[in-house]
Amino acid sequence: MRRFFLIFLLASFIPMQAQARAPKSTLMMSDEELRVRKWALRAVSELMTFKHDGFLENLESNRHYLTKDSCKQFVWIMEAFQIRTNAEEGQEDITTGRSERVPYKIALGFIKLKHVSEKHIEKYGLPDHARLWEVEIPLVVGFKKGIIERKYNYATEVKVLKIGHGKNDYVIYKMNPEGNRNSLRMDDTKYTPSRYDECKQINFVELNLKGQ
Repeated sequence: MRRFFLIFLLASFIPMQAQARAPKSTLMMSDEELRVRKWALRAVSELMTFKHDGFLENLESNRHYLTKDSCKQFVWIMEAFQIRTNAEEGQEDITTGRSERVPYKIALGFIKLKHVSEKHIEKYGLPDHARLWEVEIPLVVGFKKGIIERKYNYATEVKVLKIGHGKNDYVIYKMNPEGNRNSLRMDDTKYTPSRYDECKQINFVELNLKGQ
């Protein structure tokens, strides 16, 4: 009975999109696999945490996580899920991260990670030697105004590209919403790469994969 209660208690703290499967133990992950998970969780959490009047400032300060193209995808996602709109028009501060009630190592285990093989890397416009991972991250997004805060489960998929020889030399190459797994609703805003002037004014990561 006690074991059943503990399992029920833990399940109630885990975002719904992650409950369908058991977390992978960090002991079963390679060093690189663990680094990519940690990096992706930190990158998306920091990109999606900003004050109601600080979206552009936050984008500037976290430009090292993005290329110009993935910036455009990020801005589109923030608009399509009305996260930026709620922040700027509703004056709500946005906080994003793992559920505070889920231990960090368990949260890492719920992140889905898949290495893109050389056989399939060409469809992303990358050379054979590039190292790319598909990473799906379950998160909790909070909208706070004064003492009132609402929280929603949210999942996003990012493609994380290795861009150097250091342990944390990665960048978000592509960013996609996982709308069917979210309690936040996505509207019908279309992705239009020619828009998003914010991304034209900031110096994001420039890719140079020769010899890497």
